[in-house]
Amino acid sequence: MAANHRPTAHLPGTNHTPRPEHPRPDWHRSDWMTLNGVWNFALDPDNRGEHLRWYKVPHPDVAQATGDLEVPFTDHIAVPFPWESPASLVHRPDYVGVAWYQRAVTVASDWETRDTETGTSAWRIRPWLIFGAVDWGAKVWVDGRLVAEHHGGYTPFEIDLGSHVAAGRPFTLTVRVYDYTDAATPVGKQTKRWYTYSSGIWQTVYLEGRPPVHVHRAVVTTPLDPQPHAIFDLDIATPATADGTPASVTVASRSEEHTSE
Repeated sequence: MAANHRPTAHLPGTNHTPRPEHPRPDWHRSDWMTLNGVWNFALDPDNRGEHLRWYKVPHPDVAQATGDLEVPFTDHIAVPFPWESPASLVHRPDYVGVAWYQRAVTVASDWETRDTETGTSAWRIRPWLIFGAVDWGAKVWVDGRLVAEHHGGYTPFEIDLGSHVAAGRPFTLTVRVYDYTDAATPVGKQTKRWYTYSSGIWQTVYLEGRPPVHVHRAVVTTPLDPQPHAIFDLDIATPATADGTPASVTVASRSEEHTSE
Protein backbone atom coordinates (compact mmCIF):
# COMPACT_ATOMS: atom_id res chain seq x y z
CA MET A 1 0.00 0.00 0.00
CA ALA A 2 1.31 3.46 -0.86
CA ALA A 3 2.08 5.60 2.15
CA ASN A 4 -0.55 8.21 2.99
CA HIS A 5 2.17 10.68 3.87
CA ARG A 6 1.54 14.38 4.46
CA PRO A 7 4.51 16.77 4.53
CA THR A 8 4.55 19.72 6.92
CA ALA A 9 6.48 22.94 7.49
CA HIS A 10 9.23 23.72 4.98
CA LEU A 11 12.53 25.41 5.64
CA PRO A 12 12.42 29.19 5.05
CA GLY A 13 12.65 30.15 1.40
CA THR A 14 12.42 26.56 0.19
CA ASN A 15 9.87 23.82 -0.45
CA HIS A 16 12.05 21.35 1.43
CA THR A 17 11.03 19.51 4.60
CA PRO A 18 14.14 18.26 6.45
CA ARG A 19 14.48 14.50 6.70
CA PRO A 20 11.12 13.83 4.99
CA GLU A 21 11.60 10.06 4.74
CA HIS A 22 9.97 7.67 7.20
CA PRO A 23 12.49 7.08 10.01
CA ARG A 24 11.66 3.39 10.39
CA PRO A 25 11.64 1.56 7.04
CA ASP A 26 11.36 -1.69 9.01
CA TRP A 27 8.26 -0.40 10.82
CA HIS A 28 6.50 1.72 8.25
CA ARG A 29 2.72 2.05 8.59
CA SER A 30 0.77 3.35 5.62
CA ASP A 31 -0.78 6.39 7.35
CA TRP A 32 1.71 8.79 8.86
CA MET A 33 2.69 12.46 8.84
CA THR A 34 6.12 13.92 9.49
CA LEU A 35 6.33 16.81 11.93
CA ASN A 36 9.85 17.73 10.87
CA GLY A 37 10.24 21.31 9.73
CA VAL A 38 10.22 24.76 11.28
CA TRP A 39 8.85 25.02 14.83
CA ASN A 40 8.50 28.05 17.08
CA PHE A 41 11.36 28.10 19.57
CA ALA A 42 12.55 29.84 22.73
CA LEU A 43 15.59 29.45 24.93
CA ASP A 44 14.88 29.52 28.65
CA PRO A 45 18.22 30.21 30.37
CA ASP A 46 16.55 31.15 33.68
CA ASN A 47 14.31 28.07 33.64
CA ARG A 48 11.19 30.12 34.23
CA GLY A 49 8.96 28.87 31.43
CA GLU A 50 6.99 26.38 33.49
CA HIS A 51 6.39 28.91 36.23
CA LEU A 52 5.13 31.38 33.61
CA ARG A 53 3.00 28.64 31.99
CA TRP A 54 4.54 28.85 28.53
CA TYR A 55 2.84 25.50 27.83
CA LYS A 56 -0.49 27.35 27.98
CA VAL A 57 0.43 29.72 25.12
CA PRO A 58 -1.52 28.66 22.01
CA HIS A 59 0.09 28.53 18.60
CA PRO A 60 -1.10 31.50 16.47
CA ASP A 61 -2.67 29.07 13.97
CA VAL A 62 -4.81 27.61 16.77
CA ALA A 63 -5.87 30.62 18.87
CA GLN A 64 -4.69 33.96 20.19
CA ALA A 65 -3.00 34.22 23.57
CA THR A 66 -5.21 35.88 26.16
CA GLY A 67 -4.90 37.21 29.67
CA ASP A 68 -1.49 37.72 31.23
CA LEU A 69 0.29 34.96 29.32
CA GLU A 70 3.76 35.90 28.07
CA VAL A 71 4.42 34.86 24.46
CA PRO A 72 8.04 33.66 24.46
CA PHE A 73 8.26 31.99 21.05
CA THR A 74 10.10 34.68 19.10
CA ASP A 75 12.64 32.38 17.40
CA HIS A 76 12.41 29.35 15.11
CA ILE A 77 14.20 26.03 14.87
CA ALA A 78 14.39 23.40 12.15
CA VAL A 79 13.45 20.01 13.58
CA PRO A 80 15.09 17.47 13.83
CA PHE A 81 18.43 19.25 14.19
CA PRO A 82 19.96 19.99 17.62
CA TRP A 83 20.16 23.65 18.49
CA GLU A 84 23.97 23.51 18.37
CA SER A 85 23.87 22.73 14.62
CA PRO A 86 23.84 25.39 11.88
CA ALA A 87 21.17 23.28 10.15
CA SER A 88 18.79 24.03 13.05
CA LEU A 89 18.69 27.76 12.13
CA VAL A 90 19.57 28.46 15.79
CA HIS A 91 23.25 27.48 15.87
CA ARG A 92 23.93 27.91 19.59
CA PRO A 93 26.75 25.46 20.42
CA ASP A 94 27.44 27.55 23.52
CA TYR A 95 23.98 27.11 25.06
CA VAL A 96 23.31 24.55 27.81
CA GLY A 97 20.00 24.37 29.63
CA VAL A 98 16.26 24.55 28.92
CA ALA A 99 14.52 25.29 25.62
CA TRP A 100 10.94 25.20 24.35
CA TYR A 101 9.43 24.04 21.07
CA GLN A 102 5.94 24.78 19.73
CA ARG A 103 3.96 24.06 16.58
CA ALA A 104 0.40 23.57 15.37
CA VAL A 105 -0.65 20.08 14.28
CA THR A 106 -3.80 18.82 12.60
CA VAL A 107 -4.70 15.13 12.46
CA ALA A 108 -6.10 14.21 9.04
CA SER A 109 -9.91 14.17 8.89
CA ASP A 110 -9.94 10.76 7.23
CA TRP A 111 -8.36 9.18 10.31
CA GLU A 112 -11.80 9.49 11.90
CA THR A 113 -15.18 8.03 10.93
CA ARG A 114 -18.58 9.62 11.61
CA ASP A 115 -21.94 7.94 12.06
CA THR A 116 -24.34 10.08 10.01
CA GLU A 117 -27.36 8.77 11.90
CA THR A 118 -26.17 9.42 15.45
CA GLY A 119 -23.67 12.18 14.71
CA THR A 120 -21.00 10.43 16.76
CA SER A 121 -17.43 9.94 15.62
CA ALA A 122 -14.71 7.40 16.35
CA TRP A 123 -11.12 6.88 15.32
CA ARG A 124 -10.71 4.71 12.23
CA ILE A 125 -6.99 4.78 12.97
CA ARG A 126 -5.86 6.21 16.28
CA PRO A 127 -3.21 8.99 16.22
CA TRP A 128 0.09 8.31 17.96
CA LEU A 129 2.83 10.91 18.37
CA ILE A 130 6.37 9.51 18.12
CA PHE A 131 9.63 11.24 19.04
CA GLY A 132 12.71 9.50 17.65
CA ALA A 133 14.94 11.02 20.33
CA VAL A 134 15.12 14.14 22.50
CA ASP A 135 18.28 14.94 24.41
CA TRP A 136 17.90 14.80 27.36
CA GLY A 137 14.66 15.32 29.25
CA ALA A 138 11.32 16.22 27.66
CA LYS A 139 7.83 17.24 28.75
CA VAL A 140 5.05 17.30 26.16
CA TRP A 141 1.81 19.31 26.29
CA VAL A 142 -1.21 19.22 23.98
CA ASP A 143 -3.30 22.39 24.16
CA GLY A 144 -1.81 23.10 27.58
CA ARG A 145 -2.39 19.61 28.99
CA LEU A 146 0.65 17.56 30.03
CA VAL A 147 0.51 14.26 28.13
CA ALA A 148 4.01 12.79 28.56
CA GLU A 149 7.38 13.11 30.23
CA HIS A 150 10.50 11.26 29.12
CA HIS A 151 14.11 11.04 30.25
CA GLY A 152 16.92 9.69 28.10
CA GLY A 153 18.51 11.27 25.06
CA TYR A 154 18.91 8.19 22.89
CA THR A 155 15.61 6.31 23.01
CA PRO A 156 12.29 6.94 21.23
CA PHE A 157 9.00 7.50 23.04
CA GLU A 158 5.40 7.63 21.88
CA ILE A 159 2.09 9.11 23.04
CA ASP A 160 -1.47 8.01 22.30
CA LEU A 161 -3.25 11.23 21.31
CA GLY A 162 -6.65 9.67 20.74
CA SER A 163 -8.13 11.10 23.95
CA HIS A 164 -6.57 14.55 23.55
CA VAL A 165 -7.25 15.71 19.98
CA ALA A 166 -9.95 15.66 17.30
CA ALA A 167 -9.46 14.93 13.61
CA GLY A 168 -9.42 17.94 11.32
CA ARG A 169 -9.02 20.42 14.19
CA PRO A 170 -5.61 22.05 14.83
CA PHE A 171 -4.02 21.75 18.26
CA THR A 172 -0.94 23.25 19.91
CA LEU A 173 1.96 20.89 20.55
CA THR A 174 4.49 22.21 23.07
CA VAL A 175 7.72 20.52 24.18
CA ARG A 176 10.00 21.60 27.02
CA VAL A 177 13.52 20.18 26.73
CA TYR A 178 16.38 20.36 29.17
CA ASP A 179 19.94 19.23 28.55
CA TYR A 180 22.59 20.34 30.99
CA THR A 181 25.13 17.82 29.66
CA ASP A 182 26.48 17.20 33.12
CA ALA A 183 27.63 14.21 35.14
CA ALA A 184 24.04 13.39 36.13
CA THR A 185 23.14 12.38 32.58
CA PRO A 186 24.77 9.89 30.18
CA VAL A 187 26.61 12.05 27.66
CA GLY A 188 28.96 9.63 25.89
CA LYS A 189 31.52 11.70 24.02
CA GLN A 190 29.43 14.88 24.13
CA THR A 191 32.04 16.88 25.96
CA LYS A 192 33.97 20.00 25.01
CA ARG A 193 37.11 17.96 24.53
CA TRP A 194 35.44 15.46 22.19
CA TYR A 195 32.32 16.35 20.22
CA THR A 196 29.77 19.14 20.03
CA TYR A 197 26.64 18.54 22.12
CA SER A 198 23.44 17.40 20.39
CA SER A 199 20.70 18.95 22.51
CA GLY A 200 16.96 19.04 22.04
CA ILE A 201 14.94 17.22 19.39
CA TRP A 202 17.52 15.48 17.22
CA GLN A 203 15.53 12.68 15.60
CA THR A 204 12.36 12.73 13.48
CA VAL A 205 9.00 13.58 15.07
CA TYR A 206 5.91 12.16 13.38
CA LEU A 207 2.26 11.19 13.69
CA GLU A 208 1.24 7.63 12.97
CA GLY A 209 -2.24 6.19 12.51
CA ARG A 210 -2.80 2.77 14.08
CA PRO A 211 -5.91 0.60 13.71
CA PRO A 212 -7.66 -0.66 16.87
CA VAL A 213 -5.89 -4.02 16.54
CA HIS A 214 -2.27 -3.72 15.45
CA VAL A 215 1.17 -5.20 15.91
CA HIS A 216 2.82 -3.33 18.76
CA ARG A 217 6.15 -5.15 18.81
CA ALA A 218 7.85 -7.68 16.57
CA VAL A 219 11.06 -9.62 17.08
CA VAL A 220 12.32 -11.90 14.31
CA THR A 221 14.92 -14.51 15.17
CA THR A 222 16.75 -16.55 12.54
CA PRO A 223 18.42 -19.47 14.36
CA LEU A 224 21.68 -20.99 13.20
CA ASP A 225 20.12 -24.16 11.89
CA PRO A 226 20.78 -26.38 8.84
CA GLN A 227 17.08 -25.99 7.94
CA PRO A 228 16.46 -22.27 7.23
CA HIS A 229 13.56 -20.87 9.25
CA ALA A 230 12.55 -17.82 11.28
CA ILE A 231 10.79 -17.37 14.61
CA PHE A 232 8.35 -14.45 14.93
CA ASP A 233 7.56 -13.09 18.40
CA LEU A 234 4.69 -10.58 18.13
CA ASP A 235 2.83 -8.40 20.64
CA ILE A 236 -0.66 -7.56 19.37
CA ALA A 237 -2.36 -4.47 20.82
CA THR A 238 -6.16 -4.65 21.19
CA PRO A 239 -8.61 -2.06 22.52
CA ALA A 240 -10.07 -2.44 26.01
CA THR A 241 -13.49 -2.96 24.41
CA ALA A 242 -12.35 -5.92 22.31
CA ASP A 243 -15.09 -8.57 22.14
CA GLY A 244 -12.86 -11.56 21.52
CA THR A 245 -13.24 -11.56 17.74
CA PRO A 246 -10.22 -13.40 16.29
CA ALA A 247 -7.62 -11.38 14.42
CA SER A 248 -5.32 -12.78 11.76
CA VAL A 249 -1.63 -12.04 11.24
CA THR A 250 -0.06 -12.48 7.82
CA VAL A 251 3.69 -12.84 7.40
CA ALA A 252 4.83 -12.55 3.80
CA SER A 253 8.19 -13.25 2.22
CA ARG A 254 9.39 -13.21 -1.35
CA SER A 255 8.67 -16.90 -1.74
CA GLU A 256 5.57 -17.57 0.35
CA GLU A 257 2.91 -16.22 2.68
CA HIS A 258 1.74 -17.48 6.09
CA THR A 259 -1.43 -16.49 7.96
CA SER A 260 -2.14 -17.24 11.61
CA GLU A 261 -5.01 -16.40 13.97
